[in-house]
Amino acid sequence: MAYYAEKDFFEDDELIALVTSILEGNLTLDWYRVDTPRLRAKPADPARGLTYEDCNLGPYGYDAIPEFLRDRYSMAARGSALVAKLPDLGYTINRRSDVWADNVVGLYEEAKARRWAPA
Repeated sequence: MAYYAEKDFFEDDELIALVTSILEGNLTLDWYRVDTPRLRAKPADPARGLTYEDCNLGPYGYDAIPEFLRDRYSMAARGSALVAKLPDLGYTINRRSDVWADNVVGLYEEAKARRWAPA
């Protein structure tokens, strides 16, 4: 599979100037300043530590995963800013019910507690 961009990045003078500047040591964090929710997970029981249930927050939580994904065929994580026209990676499994079990969180927490290691 190949991805063909509509833009020839070798002819983008602004991009070449930015890359040259970065290679000279002038780093920028402009890519980090996106409008996404800022969340902080805190353990409900500090003695037990942080669990998956504690991390189930906002658009990043597993409860926020829709049943059917129509527009997210790239490797961009949920909650991240999407760049226009990302390549389609050809996923054929795009329903939550095909890959998710309601008890997976409890099973994983039990496995962590028992220090289960897959063979």
